[in-house]
Amino acid sequence: MENVVVFDIDGTLAINDHRRHHLMGEKKDWKSYNATMFEDGLYIDIADLLYTLYDTGSTIILCTGREEVYKGVTIEWLHKRSEEHTSEL
Repeated sequence: MENVVVFDIDGTLAINDHRRHHLMGEKKDWKSYNATMFEDGLYIDIADLLYTLYDTGSTIILCTGREEVYKGVTIEWLHKRSEEHTSEL
């Protein structure tokens, strides 16, 4: 039986606390919220878990509620954070 593990990006892998204030209150400022997503940090403990599961044969699925227009930025962010993280191991 194949193990499949699903991870969300924002708030699970990505530390997006620095931009959450744009969504507080009655009026949500999605444009400002999304403008700095590339600056998100990485939750190291979750990344460690992801890599451990992957290394033991699990299929990893990443999910996000981000709009399609942010696909390129999201993929770049994943590559950048992955390179940074694996260089620390």
